[in-house]
Amino acid sequence: NQADAPQDATVGKGTKHAILLCGLSGDAAHHKLYSETVTKLHEGLSKRPGFAEVQVLFGDEPQDADADVIKSAGRATRAELEKSVKALVAKLQADDALWVIVVGHSHYDGKFSWLNLPGPDTQPADFAKLFADLTAREQVFCMTTPTSGYYIKPLSAKGRIVISATETDSETNETEFPHELARALSPPPEPKQID
Repeated sequence: NQADAPQDATVGKGTKHAILLCGLSGDAAHHKLYSETVTKLHEGLSKRPGFAEVQVLFGDEPQDADADVIKSAGRATRAELEKSVKALVAKLQADDALWVIVVGHSHYDGKFSWLNLPGPDTQPADFAKLFADLTAREQVFCMTTPTSGYYIKPLSAKGRIVISATETDSETNETEFPHELARALSPPPEPKQID
């Protein structure tokens, strides 16, 4: 019976897009950690049904040991972020989905939380303005940085999911959330063949 057959997850639900944004990672050990995390996130989303495009913006200059996805990533500057989001929002259809996952470091200056990027940093109100005209059916923002709770209110919109690693006014230290998220979204290992 055709009614009992499993249906393709993408039928009638548009196309899924994602932006993985990693600001400045810091020292060499953090570069390695965030490079590996973004690589796992990219692989996990790229292998999920329906994700047609997973764009990566990475704050640091690529290193020889980085995966190809990091070496070919756009630079996570404020200008490049604005350009990428504007182009993506313009092409999204009403039935599409957009996931935005932000990793890296941020700081709170007593007034604003700032996402640390190469060149000028960005703060929640400016970041949220980039997505003000977003009309995609599914909108998921996963803010995994320290002080990410400050992004909840500016990013909030009807039908939009905003997840933060921290509460507002709390947890200014580094979080494990992006690395755990990458592990959760990673595709399961291939089964071993027994001879």
